[in-house]
Amino acid sequence: KKMRHHMPLFASSLSLSSRVSSRVRPNRAIGLRRTTVRRATSSQRDDGTVVISPDDASEHTASVILCHGLGDTAMGWAEPAQHLQRKLPHARFILPTAPTQPVTLNFGMAMPSWYDIIGLDERSNESCEGIDDTVETILGLIQDEVEAGIDYGRIVLSGFSQGGAVALHTGMRSARPGGGGEGLGLAGICVMSGYLPLASSFEAARGSERTPILHCHGTADQVVNFKAAGLSRDRVTSA
Repeated sequence: KKMRHHMPLFASSLSLSSRVSSRVRPNRAIGLRRTTVRRATSSQRDDGTVVISPDDASEHTASVILCHGLGDTAMGWAEPAQHLQRKLPHARFILPTAPTQPVTLNFGMAMPSWYDIIGLDERSNESCEGIDDTVETILGLIQDEVEAGIDYGRIVLSGFSQGGAVALHTGMRSARPGGGGEGLGLAGICVMSGYLPLASSFEAARGSERTPILHCHGTADQVVNFKAAGLSRDRVTSA
């Protein structure tokens, strides 16, 4: 049975049933509007994870996990995430940092990486040593949000480049703990310039075909070829 995926922007998905982002009242004296803007707090954990949360915990009704690309850290996406959080003041943004480890593609140089990359061709894509450990890390972050009272259907998993590959792989193949093989049922998956790792063995968890996916890729991408996005789409939708 072919999988059909909806493609809404994750911002729109998370905005459903959220509280109003600001309180606006007319200022009759000068004809302007006075706006009370909600505030957020940013912090960094010992493992490098950056967390951007609403100041008022009661306003936290959705979460976004955003994974950086190869050689980057959470700090590389902190400013964009802060901007997005202002647009989604009810959301907590969690930006993990990958462990530093040798990467075969870069002549064994150690750098933040979610798993080893030996090449950029399709065959090399089938060797992703370390990806299972990364999946466990991401699932742990998702479970933290669930235990904080956020439903799976209010969590978006997203990422850029290698981080986008992690988001697609984890979001589509993983099952809920104790769910009997039922998929995570996330609010959505956002892949930016990413691809599907371990594509030849891809098998979606039950029910994951209902997960909205937004996959964006530049046609002039010289790192992850645009063709990889099309192949990933075809593999996911035909599983």
